[in-house]
Amino acid sequence: SCEYLIIGQGLAGTVLAHNLLLREKSVLILDEYRSSTASRVAAGLFHAITGRRIVKSWMVEELQSFAEDFYTKQEKLLHANFFFPKNLIEIISSAHEFNVWSERLDDPGIAQYLAAKPDPIIYEEKLKKFLKLMALSGAGWMDIARYLEASLQYFSKAGILESGKFNMDDLEVMHEGFHYKHISAQKIIFCEGSDALQNPLWKWIPFLQSKGEILTIQSKNLPEDYILMKSLFIIPLGNHRFRVGSTYTWKYEDELPTKSGKDELLTKLKEIILVPFEILEHKSGIRPTTKDRRPLIGMHPELKNIFIFNGLGTKGVLLAPYFANEFSEHLISGTKMNDEVRLERFYSAFNNASSLSSNGG
Repeated sequence: SCEYLIIGQGLAGTVLAHNLLLREKSVLILDEYRSSTASRVAAGLFHAITGRRIVKSWMVEELQSFAEDFYTKQEKLLHANFFFPKNLIEIISSAHEFNVWSERLDDPGIAQYLAAKPDPIIYEEKLKKFLKLMALSGAGWMDIARYLEASLQYFSKAGILESGKFNMDDLEVMHEGFHYKHISAQKIIFCEGSDALQNPLWKWIPFLQSKGEILTIQSKNLPEDYILMKSLFIIPLGNHRFRVGSTYTWKYEDELPTKSGKDELLTKLKEIILVPFEILEHKSGIRPTTKDRRPLIGMHPELKNIFIFNGLGTKGVLLAPYFANEFSEHLISGTKMNDEVRLERFYSAFNNASSLSSNGG
């Protein structure tokens, strides 16, 4: 028996499990291993300044210092390297883009992330003609697959990982806690990523799902000094390998890689780099997110001691450590969580869904 049964060993479940273990709680993890889950496909990119509007990412300072501290300790614990801070270059091709950037750099909050100017010579004849290269700190990437693999070994060795798909029919609610097959648990936390959409407990949550496709390429002549950003990202993984992504598709048939996704990535890539490359791998996954782009954390509106920790979206690398820590404290001592991530904000959707089903709607 355990205090916490965690369903799913993706990024969310893994970081949460480590947080509870650090607090000496008894944990059991149930995971159905699939290579196509969003955590295993994700590029693991993180950066402080986001998007075309050039704004600072939500809570980025707190999230980043927290994540860096957490993953550094995890690397020691798991005897593996998977967290790689690295400066990023925004490739600026038009005067308009340059003006927008210059204007935004008047904001000290954004200017603090300006890094030393990269030597444009490095990229001469490697990149298509550009106006300027803007280097930014506060970025990097995480080898999420390696982190999950090292954690899987760690959990298995500790005897706290079971493999299998969660099945609602096997869950028995007891007076004190739950029985799931041969496991008894006081609390259950669902960290299932996009599988939550098929789970009757969480079907009412208005998740948005986007399919993302990425490529891994090899290119002998592309410099590996920086992460490159333009209409897509190019992350140096070492040994002349790079991860290139990502597409966002809101309508799709399944989670499999598509020819159209690959074509879109190749078209954009050829608009950025001039050097030859070969494709080593093409992967895709479904990322669950919410309309307000905030994580989804909290207790089921009706079932006591059943929780969700999900919706980390594309910024999961930075969001997971901070909010797993906050959630663990909340679970153990009842401390208050950040209002913006609390599941309560969607309780009305649950009430609507319940009244519809009870009216035979």
